[in-house]
Amino acid sequence: MNKILLFFSTYILILFIQCSRKKTSTPKEFINNVLVSDSLYKLDSYRLIKDFKNKIVERSGSFYIEEYFDSTEIFIDSIIYNPEHNKIIVFVIVRNPIYRRMYTL
Repeated sequence: MNKILLFFSTYILILFIQCSRKKTSTPKEFINNVLVSDSLYKLDSYRLIKDFKNKIVERSGSFYIEEYFDSTEIFIDSIIYNPEHNKIIVFVIVRNPIYRRMYTL
């Protein structure tokens, strides 16, 4: 077990070093400079979390698999808006309690 842990730790360290050496930047045409009010951002976050919780209960959309439960936690990491504020991209983090996970480390 210790050998496996050492291997993965070394592998992750090597990846980190390689990634930190690469100096890349996002081209200007791909940078999103759309400003959104805090109230709109919070309202959309609340609505998205509520919608995702409903999808878990209904087992619809991306939450159809049996690994999601009512105790599943949903976090909105980022919401990116288009200039007209009528389209969004959402980065969502979903976490199940350890006792409900199929695979544990």
